[in-house]
Amino acid sequence: MDVFRAAALRHRQLRRSPGYVGGPAALDFHVDKLMRGMADGGRVRVKVEGGEARAMVAVLPGEYVPASGSVSFVLAHQATGAAEAAWLAEQLEELDLPRSAHVKLCPWDVDLREAFEAQGFGLASVCLQGRSDVALARLLRLPQSARCVEELVPGARLRRLQRSDLDAVIALYEEVFGAEPEYCPFGAEPAYHALLLRRFHGEAHGVHYVVEREGRVRGLLGCWIRDDLHTPPASAGMDLLLGAELRGHGLSWVAYRRILEEAFPRGAAWIKGTTGQPSVIHAALAMGRVTTAVDLLRDAPFAPGWFDRALTPEALGTLAD
Repeated sequence: MDVFRAAALRHRQLRRSPGYVGGPAALDFHVDKLMRGMADGGRVRVKVEGGEARAMVAVLPGEYVPASGSVSFVLAHQATGAAEAAWLAEQLEELDLPRSAHVKLCPWDVDLREAFEAQGFGLASVCLQGRSDVALARLLRLPQSARCVEELVPGARLRRLQRSDLDAVIALYEEVFGAEPEYCPFGAEPAYHALLLRRFHGEAHGVHYVVEREGRVRGLLGCWIRDDLHTPPASAGMDLLLGAELRGHGLSWVAYRRILEEAFPRGAAWIKGTTGQPSVIHAALAMGRVTTAVDLLRDAPFAPGWFDRALTPEALGTLAD
């Protein structure tokens, strides 16, 4: 029964964001995720009061983080109150989370985030999502989004991704995230590259382009379109990867417009992405997306204040009771 209460608390907390819809099917998903996690050796602790969960913490196998080694995926939520904050702090002490733990929290839970920070965790990325129609309308008002890649970067051209490009795309992932692992700790991992190749070779539904310059693939722009219980009917998970020499030219505005002009008519009602890049955060907020979650890691590489722009009241949206 506590698992159902914990899932209901998670569902209620996520629904406080204007960037989350999550009906009954999403609640069932949260229940199933916790139950499957426990069956695989995870741990779920719940503080119950008046028949309702007031706080919860779940330590589950890191099913979606394709990194080498063992990863624990940690979810935590609390209703507002000093008693809930104290209970969660006590649980964190007892659980003794491993160094590999990947923590995901609601961005407005400052007290809860501070409890994890006391355990050595820091902000590593933020999740931003919003309506595709709003994002596209805002982009159409920006003159820079209508410019062509060739104009922005002489010698470059934008074309559709082909299967013959995949080796070069993987090499670009290795180059970019090998040099800047702080933006994607598993971005240069072979396990992640194998996952990407399965997606590109498989039945995954998406829109992808490459930026080619002097005969070499130097950028990947696109999205995966997926059915989405949390933001129905479907969402577009964005991919934006540029070689160092292509950054700072405004390519991201062109990329987002091009991708959304295709993805939105194909049913992607929402646009989503996780990032630590200030430029990506800037673009996301300009498109009307809101911060729906924060990710924490041990010894996170970013200085205090790095994500402040993504944590303002405007960036979080209007929270419902």
